[in-house]
Amino acid sequence: MRQRFGPVLGLAAAAALLVASAARGGASVQPAAEARFILALYEGAEFDGAGNHVAEYVAWAKSLREKGTRVEGEEIGGPGMSISSAGGSVRVEAEAAGGERLAGYFIVAARDMDEAIRIARTCPHVRHRGRVVVRSLAP
Repeated sequence: MRQRFGPVLGLAAAAALLVASAARGGASVQPAAEARFILALYEGAEFDGAGNHVAEYVAWAKSLREKGTRVEGEEIGGPGMSISSAGGSVRVEAEAAGGERLAGYFIVAARDMDEAIRIARTCPHVRHRGRVVVRSLAP
């Protein structure tokens, strides 16, 4: 009798240990914690806006997704309005023209700032002489 139930009991014990270990977090491999970063895309006088680069940015984001990077983004229309307060009153003014403007953004998931910078360096915006500012987002 012991011979016949020995392998079954052994498998049941191994399965119970595996379940208990997984419940404690020991058996499962957890992915590295990811943070979220914003890649703010600025256009200044040097920006090469001669063409419509939207398809290039879409292809870049798609290639990141295919590699497993979570990414989303939007182009920002312009010009915008500036709302500020001074001396107790709120002012609403047209955004200053002619300077650098925020043109869009991407939100990416990355392990840390270094990885976010590596991702930002591949953004088409850099090739078109735009500026990309990388900032971490609060959890």
